[in-house]
Amino acid sequence: RVQLASDTSREGYREARIPTLDCEAEETDRAVMVLPSDLKRTVELYYLHGGSLRRKAELLCCSESTVHARVVRAHQAIQTWLQDLERARRQERA
Repeated sequence: RVQLASDTSREGYREARIPTLDCEAEETDRAVMVLPSDLKRTVELYYLHGGSLRRKAELLCCSESTVHARVVRAHQAIQTWLQDLERARRQERA
């Protein structure tokens, strides 16, 4: 599950916990794949490519604050997707 950590040292922005198990990573990857294209591209660029936030914003044709807002929205969408998956699994077991 993607859970927001309590680290708010960067302008109130909170990092998502990095999945450490293969199954968690696979589920997170599946959740990213179903994000709207703007959020998916932002997440991929933000986490998988080096460079400054300014450069990433330039590549995404938006402001740095928009990059942060998109990452937050993506974290929320991923968390919801994973919660829905867990809920479906519990219903299936019941």
